[in-house]
Amino acid sequence: MARRSTNVNALAAFHNFVAKGDIEKVKDFVQGKDRKPGHVRIAVDMQDEDGLAAVHWAAMRGHKNVLRYLLEGGPEGNRADPTVQDKDGWSALTWAIFMVEQEPKMHGKEHASKKQLLEVINYLCQQAAVQEYIERSDRLLNKTAGEMADEISQQSDEAITAALKGRWDANKQYGAAKLQKMLADTDD
Repeated sequence: MARRSTNVNALAAFHNFVAKGDIEKVKDFVQGKDRKPGHVRIAVDMQDEDGLAAVHWAAMRGHKNVLRYLLEGGPEGNRADPTVQDKDGWSALTWAIFMVEQEPKMHGKEHASKKQLLEVINYLCQQAAVQEYIERSDRLLNKTAGEMADEISQQSDEAITAALKGRWDANKQYGAAKLQKMLADTDD
């Protein structure tokens, strides 16, 4: 019983550092005693009681640097699966898209900006495993995530669409900002 509570506490601490974007503490947990003697090593895809893994927390909070480390930088055999799903079937990509939609309602420094979330979406969509995930048909809707994104994008944010296609550019203007610039240019 004590071992289980230690693992639960270590997992909660690890997820907390991921959510905060504390890359050095994340590395301590991912590498364990190889990085810091006596430190607990956490399996990066370990999920909490809601099925959330570190990739979900990094995506939700817009921490691309942490996400990149979890997917590419950890020790061989302890790298994250970007397609892992929580209890509701949501992947890191799903969470990032949801958070973009919620971003106008969010307040406080712990919440990611739209730019951070779009960077995460763009990064995730460039991962081979995520591309395969996007192309698989949803078993209930008989549509791929890409087809659903295209349908949503017709009524949604142009920046989300670009990020889903792995083509978002932080220096480019999208949607309303793009329209305002075009209108301003025509007024001159």
